[in-house]
Amino acid sequence: MAREALKLYLLLVVSTVRVGQEGRISWQVLKKALGASLMHKKVDRLAKALKRYGLADVRVIARSGRGRGPGRRADLEVRFTVFEFGVARGRSPGGLRQQGKHRDA
Repeated sequence: MAREALKLYLLLVVSTVRVGQEGRISWQVLKKALGASLMHKKVDRLAKALKRYGLADVRVIARSGRGRGPGRRADLEVRFTVFEFGVARGRSPGGLRQQGKHRDA
């Protein structure tokens, strides 16, 4: 998994209130953590990696009612759900637990 995906995951873990419950984080906080040049497409790519591993579901959405044009980065917000780690799916045979069970190498 890419280093940036791990950074995003750690940010989501420390930002979550409860595992399995939807959380929110502002685009500005995300930019501070992952870099000022952060783009929507990059977050989508990182989100796909986290979902592929069964770690989190991440969605970038436009906030409503702010009086600015939709899709502007200042109006973006990230909604996420961090999944229980025991059900994470690893890609390698000796990797993470699969479906809550240990795999023998």
